[in-house]
Amino acid sequence: MDEKDLFKVLKEGESQGVEFKRSFAEIDRAIHVLVSFVNASGGIVIFGVGDDGSLIGIDSGKNNIERISNKIIANTDPAIYPEIKLLTVDGKKLLVVKVGKGSSKPYLAFGKPYKRVGKNTVQMEREEFRSLLLEDRVSFDLLPVKNAGLDDIDGEKVDWFLKRRAEIRNQSLPKSNLEQILINLHAISSDLIPTWSGLLFFGKEPQHFLPRSQVKIARFKGTARTEFIDEARLKGTLPAMLADAEKFIRRNTRKAQKVVSFKAKTTYEYPYQALREAIVNALVHRDYEQEGSIQIMIYDDRVEILSPGGPPKGLDINQLEGVHQPRNEILCERFHDIDEMEEYGTGITKMKNWMKSHGLKEPKLEEKAKHFLITFYGPGEHILDLIPEEGETDLKALGFNERQIKALELMVNEGLLLSNQEYRRVFDVSRRTATRELAELAGKTNLIILRGSGRGAHYSSRS
Repeated sequence: MDEKDLFKVLKEGESQGVEFKRSFAEIDRAIHVLVSFVNASGGIVIFGVGDDGSLIGIDSGKNNIERISNKIIANTDPAIYPEIKLLTVDGKKLLVVKVGKGSSKPYLAFGKPYKRVGKNTVQMEREEFRSLLLEDRVSFDLLPVKNAGLDDIDGEKVDWFLKRRAEIRNQSLPKSNLEQILINLHAISSDLIPTWSGLLFFGKEPQHFLPRSQVKIARFKGTARTEFIDEARLKGTLPAMLADAEKFIRRNTRKAQKVVSFKAKTTYEYPYQALREAIVNALVHRDYEQEGSIQIMIYDDRVEILSPGGPPKGLDINQLEGVHQPRNEILCERFHDIDEMEEYGTGITKMKNWMKSHGLKEPKLEEKAKHFLITFYGPGEHILDLIPEEGETDLKALGFNERQIKALELMVNEGLLLSNQEYRRVFDVSRRTATRELAELAGKTNLIILRGSGRGAHYSSRS
């Protein structure tokens, strides 16, 4: 739009797709109007014009214009990125804010949907809002990826998936050629262009096309996000990053062991299946059109998983349990195919049950600045209280004598290092007996390990 086009619009006055605002003081109301436009066919808001079309002008400072743009983006969902132009008519500076028809309706302003009725902007009725939610539209994971080709799909990853699916679902392997298989999986379009789901699940280098699809994971010292103990940026396909994330978590969370009354007790800091479920949910439900990566943060007292994108439209954080309203339907299907998730909205319920069965609090769900945050609270210093009966091993049933059980207590409970010489001294046995009994303890329990060699060799607790 140039000055000539603007002059024509001003002459015609406000309409279905045109709104005048006197000043930036009306920005909140203008955001309502812009949302009503994108929920229809687009439109323009002109700042510096009275309702009657009289020219008033605006303060055209750069900071003011940036503030307007930032406020529009921050208070719309999905975020609206308008086209903004500063034009002059009859010596007056006017700010023209233009938006097109939205592709992800319904849009919200300050958490509420609006529509345009003639020259007026009104809040959308509940049923109309629901109907817009249900309208067919192409989801992100089905969109073809520009500049990607069949060479960017890894055939070995496709083979792994097909074999895994056949095993899980008791199906035979497909007999079609690779291209047809990928089309059937919605991994490529009909004109053989990879889709986002195809690259994220089967791509050779998914982050080359979508850098924000990486997962950032870190173990922090203490309970604050200050000092790293360990950190990584995970890359690759979604299944690969899931596996790497679980390895990192297992490496950076605790396993506790204790020997009590002839029983070896073992427990883990968290139920790993609950954390794995949360990571799968983050990978498939995050908003890949929103900037930022999934972040997994491990502290002394909790694990936090933060993913871009809040709850699905029309739902708040408290309505998610039992609801299956996926943002990326095809990614959900692929994880369901390999038995990594169910299709019926059971994930949150399962995570709660796993945490409760482990003796821990239910996970906390929060929405923070268009991100979804789930927090798993750990046991802290009370980790041994978590040990269930199935976490106990009957040491006598393994054939250990009282000397060996006492040795386990010293190493596992008290942190003592026992060399062959120390074992002989404490229990008054021969070298041959000490060697045999220590080897049996290490081989049968997985509680202790031989460290060092030669004269420095000793046994100690694994944890």
